[in-house]
Amino acid sequence: MQDFGVTPEEYALYIGKSGGPGGLLLGLTLVVLTLVVAFVTFVITRSWVVALAVGVFAFYFLVPCIMFLVWPLIERFKTSRLFKSPVASQINRYEVAQSAYEEVQRETERARQEAEQVRRETERVRWAEERAREEAEREALRKREGYWNGLSDDEFELELGALCERRGYKVSYTGGSSDGGADLILRKKGKKTVVQCKRYRSPVGVAVVRELYGTMVHLRANNAILACTGGFTKGVKDFARGKPIILVDAPELARMSEIIEAQQRS
Repeated sequence: MQDFGVTPEEYALYIGKSGGPGGLLLGLTLVVLTLVVAFVTFVITRSWVVALAVGVFAFYFLVPCIMFLVWPLIERFKTSRLFKSPVASQINRYEVAQSAYEEVQRETERARQEAEQVRRETERVRWAEERAREEAEREALRKREGYWNGLSDDEFELELGALCERRGYKVSYTGGSSDGGADLILRKKGKKTVVQCKRYRSPVGVAVVRELYGTMVHLRANNAILACTGGFTKGVKDFARGKPIILVDAPELARMSEIIEAQQRS
């Protein structure tokens, strides 16, 4: 306000809010007028009772009604000179600037709220899309896992061999008899891997992995893979720990096949 050359007192007077002195003057005027009416009544009637009754009536009803009608004109007269002074134009410029500032603030707040609403909606859509994508991926993995669980023994060996071939291995099928516990033999970059396939519904036991480890040593392979759709017991996992033996179950086969197919599509 002071940037426009207007003091708070001038502005209060300009908008008709001059404060306490006006209220005090109004009260004194009310008392004086009441006394005048009571005195005039006494002079005319020569009765203090009538004068007192007229004074009470004037104080509570007649004079307030007159003041209610007259006082705004008095206040308007008090401030009329200020309205015509140079301060009025400065106050008008201040009020225009203040109104424009408040409108900008309101527009800024509305824009912020709209942006926040858009952000929340975008986040909600992104979250829903992410959930849908994750659910689709889980469903695809469940279907792939079901596919591996639904194969016969021979189909399981053939499908696992085809998966290894897509990963760049040269695959030999032993037929499950000529090489002990090895169903597949993989070769890649001069390294040999023996694979044993078990299409079980329940976890495979430790005897199977011991047999596979012996076959790996016997065939002088670099490592071994035990593939079982039903998973592995704790004994199998403990035995394979620290040895060049890879344990692959149905979920892992599903993830491997998905990764390979994605790489081939790209």
